[in-house]
Amino acid sequence: MSDGFNELPSTLLHRTAASPEMIRRFRRGALDATVFSAATRRAIWRGPSIDDPSMPATILASRPIRAEVYAACVRRAARRATLWGEWGDEAAGSAAAEVHVPSAAEPAAAVAAPPSSSSTAAADAAADADAAAVDGDDTSAAAAAAASSSAAAAAASSSSAADDAGVAAAAAAAAAAAVDAATPAEPSSCVQEHIIYRAQAEAGAPELVPVPPQLFACETAWALPPQRQCGCLLRALSRASRRDRAMLHLEREGAAPLLRLGPLALVVLIVRFLRRHGLAARQLGSVLLCQGVVMAWLAAKKDALPAELRRRAAGPAASVAVAHAASLFTRAAADLAVLNSACGAPLALHGAWEWFDGVLFEAMAHAAAAGGARGSWAALLRGDATLLRVFELLLPVALGIEAEALAADQGRSSALAGAAAPPETAGWEQAGEAAALAVARVGEAAALWATTATEGGIGNPSATEPGRRE
Repeated sequence: MSDGFNELPSTLLHRTAASPEMIRRFRRGALDATVFSAATRRAIWRGPSIDDPSMPATILASRPIRAEVYAACVRRAARRATLWGEWGDEAAGSAAAEVHVPSAAEPAAAVAAPPSSSSTAAADAAADADAAAVDGDDTSAAAAAAASSSAAAAAASSSSAADDAGVAAAAAAAAAAAVDAATPAEPSSCVQEHIIYRAQAEAGAPELVPVPPQLFACETAWALPPQRQCGCLLRALSRASRRDRAMLHLEREGAAPLLRLGPLALVVLIVRFLRRHGLAARQLGSVLLCQGVVMAWLAAKKDALPAELRRRAAGPAASVAVAHAASLFTRAAADLAVLNSACGAPLALHGAWEWFDGVLFEAMAHAAAAGGARGSWAALLRGDATLLRVFELLLPVALGIEAEALAADQGRSSALAGAAAPPETAGWEQAGEAAALAVARVGEAAALWATTATEGGIGNPSATEPGRRE
C-alpha cells in the first residue's frame, strides 16, 4: 500500500499544480481537502450557515484565515512577503495584503462585494515597525514610528464606537476606513470561493479572493519540526488577525506550550481572532473559552459530557444571537483547522467535539447573561479549581486584553486598564511587556493543563460518564 502511494501517476503530476509532496500527503489522508482544492483548482466550496440577518455573514469573518491558506499552498510567480524578515528573499520588507472582515457596525448590504486587497502606507509602516521591534531591528522601527503613531491615533479616535473595552472594533474600523480603491487582483493570483450568504448580490456567485504574499510554502513547513510548524501557523494567523504582535511573541517563545494545549489552543486563537476583528464582545468571548476548556478537557480524558449537560434545558427557543455566535465560532475554527493542516498539523486536532458543543455553549451563554452565582465562571466549570485556573490564565490572552492584565499585575493606572484599543496603541514598550505576559500565561496554563487528565468528572467524580461522546 505504501509503495503504491509513493508511485504517483505521471498524468496526475502533469494535470495539477500541486507538488509531488502535496499529492502524496493528500492521498495518504494527511492533508485537508480544502488545501488541495485551493492548490490544484484555485477554488474552494463552502455551504450556507445560520446567520443573524442584521449581522455580517459568518462565512466572511474567517476569510482572512482562508487567505493565509491560499498564500501557503498556491503557486505563483510573486515575491514573498518579508514582513518578518526570515522567510523572504527581498532586501526590504513588503507589507502583506489584508483581507477585510466586516464588523458588526457595518450593514450587511455593504459587505456583499468581495473585499479589496490593498492596504495603506500608514498601516504598512506600522506593521513594519511592529515586526522590526519584535525582531530587534531598531533602525526600521524608528523609520516607521511616525506613520505608525498616526495609525494608532486614528484607531484611538474611533474607540467610542466599541461595544466594550475589550473589543478591537475601533482599530478594525480605522483600518477598514483607510483601505483605498485598488486595482483588482489578476485572476491568476486569486482563489474562487464558491459560497452563499444572504447579502450576496447574486446568490451562489463565486467570489475572487486575492492571494496574499507568501510567508512560507506548505512544502517548507512540512519539513520542519512541530514547534516550528506552529511558528508558521502563528505567523500566518498574526497577519490574519491584523498583525497581532502577541502572536509573534508566541511564535518565538510560546510555541511549545501552545502545542501542549492541543485543541484548547485552537479555542484561544479563534476567540482572539474574533476579538481582534471586533466580532465578539467580551462576555461572548469568555463563554466560548469556558465551554472550550470543558470540551478540550473531556477530549483529553476521552470522556463524555455529564448526562445532565447533554440535555437542553426547558425554556425559550435558542435565540438568533446565540445561533449566530455558534456559527461564527465554528466557521472560524474549521478554517483554522485547515490552516493547521497546511502548516503540517502541529496542533493535534481530531474533530469539532474537542472544542465545541452547541448545547453546552447555549446553556453557558444564558447563565452568564443572567448573572448571579449560577452564572459565575466557577459555577459554569462546576467548581473544578484546576479548570478555573486554566481559564483565568488564558482569558486575557483569548480576549486580547493582556495589557489590562499587565496593568492589574503591576498596579498601573486604571486608564490603561480601560483602554479599548489593542496593545499596539499603548506604546511599543508596554505592548512588548503585554505580549510577554501573554507568553508567560500560556506557558503556565500549559503546565497546569497537564494535570487535568486525571480520573473524575467536572468538579464531581461521579458526574462524568466514561466512554465516547455521541
